[in-house]
Amino acid sequence: MSISKPIERLLGKAEAGTALTRDDILALLKLPGDYSPDLFAAANRVRRKEVGDEIFLRGIIEFSNICERNCLYCGLRKSNDRLSRYRMTDDEILATAREIAKIRVPTVVLQSGEDSFYSTDRICRMVERIKNETGLIITLSIGEKNAADYQAFAQS
Repeated sequence: MSISKPIERLLGKAEAGTALTRDDILALLKLPGDYSPDLFAAANRVRRKEVGDEIFLRGIIEFSNICERNCLYCGLRKSNDRLSRYRMTDDEILATAREIAKIRVPTVVLQSGEDSFYSTDRICRMVERIKNETGLIITLSIGEKNAADYQAFAQS
């Protein structure tokens, strides 16, 4: 199927870095499947231009699957009684971070459910220990926190 002029114009607009309107995006999303190769090729060209072909490796330490929230989309939700729950100790988390550093993965993601057992102070101490002992870059994925908590995490 040949690409229509309006669709060609939209893809060109996106590739040029021009902001797409809501209607533009909807038009692209509603395209029949026959247009998918053209849409995917344009998206790939934009991705390559914006971020290149690099691959970024990150180690993930899922240090707790206990969560105090009940988000219906999430498998860690509080009401999921089919899940065997766990918490890692600080020493287990640090030992795992050391293993990640040993294989030269530069970034570690510390991830958990929203588990108040791990206080802001405790997380900050853990971040400091990992950074000091391994030099890893750290990303936190630990649920919703307040502005003061985020500030403390950034300073640790």
